[in-house]
Amino acid sequence: MALDIYVGPLCRLYSRDFTSDFAEFAQQTLGAAPVTVNTKGEVLERIPAKDLLPAILGWRRLITPQFRSAGVTLVDWTETPIGTVKSSQVSWDPYWSLRLLAAYSEFPDLHLPDRSPEDLSQDAALGIIRDHFLRSRFPHLHACDLWLPLRCADPVTVETPTGHTKPVGSVGMLRAELDQIRTRLLAAPDREALNTIAADPARTALIRGAAATLAIWLPLCDLALEHRLPMALDG
Repeated sequence: MALDIYVGPLCRLYSRDFTSDFAEFAQQTLGAAPVTVNTKGEVLERIPAKDLLPAILGWRRLITPQFRSAGVTLVDWTETPIGTVKSSQVSWDPYWSLRLLAAYSEFPDLHLPDRSPEDLSQDAALGIIRDHFLRSRFPHLHACDLWLPLRCADPVTVETPTGHTKPVGSVGMLRAELDQIRTRLLAAPDREALNTIAADPARTALIRGAAATLAIWLPLCDLALEHRLPMALDG
């Protein structure tokens, strides 16, 4: 199983008016037409992003007071139906390896496992912080699956375009948290070093997975910041 890390306008994300890297690869190599399916495997109809744009712009106006209360002076980002999109796939196990590495760094008395457990609900470190993600050292990583290119120190809890009330993070602060994991926990000076760690059989599966996820995620953060685009976990 896998999820996509999406960077692009929200009107394109929620209308499914884009093609992920994996779908594009399948289309080019296998001739498969890109489709979108839900969790039940049912094919969903795509709609033009321009049809959803007014709703997303309305949502931005709706959440502006909450972000301003959190100290954000300008609540704005690139939102256009023809905006840049990049969507790269990460497997669930490496993704959780990254989360676990961050979680265990807060509890040095706990033994870091060699790999992600099959039952994450039984993990010791995650169990301690599960109800307190916003108070962890990595709140933008642990508490959020949607990030905006806004300058806010802490995630802001709002109702998202899908109708769920949950914390929305900052791309810049997520980038800082991921960089902290890269430099302090993996001692990797750059992306090349992350790729080296990810391919090193002497490392545990958890460390390899965390490094592989960072090698994909950090450049996507840079893209989002450069073009002032939202980022979301899509899967």
